[in-house]
Amino acid sequence: METFETRDLNLAACIYASGVVLDETRRDVGVCFFVFRDVGRCERLMRAYYNGEAMVSAKAYADALRTLKDLIFGGKYGAR
Repeated sequence: METFETRDLNLAACIYASGVVLDETRRDVGVCFFVFRDVGRCERLMRAYYNGEAMVSAKAYADALRTLKDLIFGGKYGAR
């Protein structure tokens, strides 16, 4: 299965807040990568994000950001 990866925390939060499934997190030389399903949707969201056109709920974005930070910094499901 083809996946979309990013190490950009804010982009990952936007994608996650949009309802795309987070497949996994992985680390490479201390950098955390977020791996998502649905490559086409992720690429569209990435373009919208960088063009300032992405539309997500502020609460969903804040919740996604908090969850992803927990994954990075060793929360309950910390990335290895």
